[in-house]
Amino acid sequence: MKKVILLGVLIALQGCGFKMRGSVDQELHIPAAMKVTFVKSADPFGFLSKEMKKVLALYGIEVTDDRKLATGVLELVDERQRRRVLSVDGQSREQEFELFMEATFKLVSKNGFEIVGEETVSVERNYLFDKTDPLGKGNEEKVIQREMARNLVGRMLRIIRAKTAAMETQKARSEERRVGKECRSRW
Repeated sequence: MKKVILLGVLIALQGCGFKMRGSVDQELHIPAAMKVTFVKSADPFGFLSKEMKKVLALYGIEVTDDRKLATGVLELVDERQRRRVLSVDGQSREQEFELFMEATFKLVSKNGFEIVGEETVSVERNYLFDKTDPLGKGNEEKVIQREMARNLVGRMLRIIRAKTAAMETQKARSEERRVGKECRSRW
């Protein structure tokens, strides 16, 4: 009985458009140049690079390790991470940290045409550190870093979507003007 009620609730939520946080929106409108993408990074096994490859695959974009096969190159030009102490206790032990992550990226077609010029995105998070549970807090930091990388990837893809949509709109308007001039010149 509980399963039936749960199933009914889930169907109702799905029907009204509810999506879980972090769920994939299939209407991303990624440019054709990203159909087969090579992700270039100084740290190909870092949080950001791995998360980018995973998210691109979720959107149905083929990620390749061979640049020659790619229709586009998503280059992670610069990646920075920083961790600093925000507060200490009475014995001068760290209690609170700030994690900062920043990435500069660009999107280039296989022909070297810059589709999206260099853009920089950043995110920061604060968290409390408990000296009595160092293993748990160490894992917490890694989880936060993965979430931060996921957040940066989402921001990058939104910028790519916005920039390419603006380019497509501009291209369509130019075509409309050209056609309009041709029509006026015939009359």
